[in-house]
Amino acid sequence: MGAAYYLSNISPSDGGDLRVTSCTRCIRTSVCASSCSPSLNRCKLLIAILIKLDSKGPVFYRQERVTEGGRKFMILKFRSMVVGAEKEGEVRPATDKDPRITHVGRIIRPIRFDEIPQLINVLKGDMSLVGP
Repeated sequence: MGAAYYLSNISPSDGGDLRVTSCTRCIRTSVCASSCSPSLNRCKLLIAILIKLDSKGPVFYRQERVTEGGRKFMILKFRSMVVGAEKEGEVRPATDKDPRITHVGRIIRPIRFDEIPQLINVLKGDMSLVGP
């Protein structure tokens, strides 16, 4: 996936000090999110407008996720599929030519721009940035 950043729930490894790990994670996350956010504002606005013009429904997709510790939180993404793509709770992996993917979704999914709103989850402390 190249230099794409993945968002993950992390915890202290090898029994490390929780306070040091949390402080370090908080500093790294704050610096990264604050430096990325201003440069992405125009991109986020453009994606939101394109999603609204492309299909009916909300701009954002919310889904409940569970941390390693069992805590539940709502993840936030740009909607890249039609509304109701997971009818009756049935989760199906998307394929390359999946008809549920919107026109904008075909552009933002491969470059992972649909995950940009997850920075809000990072700032709230639900997730942390993990990457190369």
